[in-house]
Amino acid sequence: MFDQKIKKAQSYIKKTYPKISTPDLSYFILFSPRSGSNFLATSLEKAGLGHPVEAFSGNPNARQRRNWGIDYSDPAIYMETAISKQLTNGSMGMKMNSIQFKVFLHTARQLLGKDFEDLTDPEVTEVFFQN
Repeated sequence: MFDQKIKKAQSYIKKTYPKISTPDLSYFILFSPRSGSNFLATSLEKAGLGHPVEAFSGNPNARQRRNWGIDYSDPAIYMETAISKQLTNGSMGMKMNSIQFKVFLHTARQLLGKDFEDLTDPEVTEVFFQN
């Protein structure tokens, strides 16, 4: 059941939003302040394993500082850009704290719509970051 729901949602995303990349390998750096997450993110980036940044900050000013030149109110463009800017060699790292994870989930659920509102948070995460 779990796999069928996720595969159906993944197919929906690929069909409806073809510009959203699917990383071959993905990981999250879940952090709290002063935990060494910047050092870890930099080390992973140097190893060619993505470019982990805080793409899902709830603070609009922090998002504007990314200079991505996008409309953050469009969840498809936001997700597409957040993934593509953190993708290197098929690997995508994403750095976030608990509040930023909620912003990611909100954005992802907007893209999935009402047909997939019964997905749990881990299932929603698996839809976008399969590996």
